[in-house]
Amino acid sequence: MQNCSNMRRDGAEADLVREAQDGSADAFTELLRRSRPRLMYAARSILKTREEAEDAVQAASWKAFERLETFRGESSFNTWLTSIVVNQARMRRRELRRAQFLFLDDGPESLAPRLADGAPTAEEAYAGEELVQVLHREIRRLPAQLRQVMLLHVQNLSMMESAERLGVSLSAAKARLFRARLQLYERMRPYASVRTVAA
Repeated sequence: MQNCSNMRRDGAEADLVREAQDGSADAFTELLRRSRPRLMYAARSILKTREEAEDAVQAASWKAFERLETFRGESSFNTWLTSIVVNQARMRRRELRRAQFLFLDDGPESLAPRLADGAPTAEEAYAGEELVQVLHREIRRLPAQLRQVMLLHVQNLSMMESAERLGVSLSAAKARLFRARLQLYERMRPYASVRTVAA
């Protein structure tokens, strides 16, 4: 009986993976939901705080979504996803350690943005403006909860500030933003070949 149960579970996971690889954000979100306890455990085993672990899982989940086509089923999806989380958490731990010894003594001019070597052509400028209009339109079409958090995100509010504005927990705000980015990615694919939409 246990083997039959495992076969049904594996089959359901394989179906979700295929749907996610075909572009279904809902299928990918469901895969993340099922894997979340294991992912958080892996991240917390490397990082000190739950907040850092949450951030690592979110960042790794986005990377996994972008690399879905590389998943070949040689291991379980859960194992594949956990390996991405572990790598992200280790990278974050290295960044935190380096930050402890980093001392910035450069003047404010070091923070000035670098200008591009050349101005865009008229055609490039028009294409860029058109893409921005499409992006704004697709943001307005998001479900209310996702639209609200995305609008706060593009206004450069921190996740903590966004959570306070929305009256939800920090983890809930991060989850909503992640789902919003997934949906925008799916909606914008017909319009642009750029993979990082509203990053």
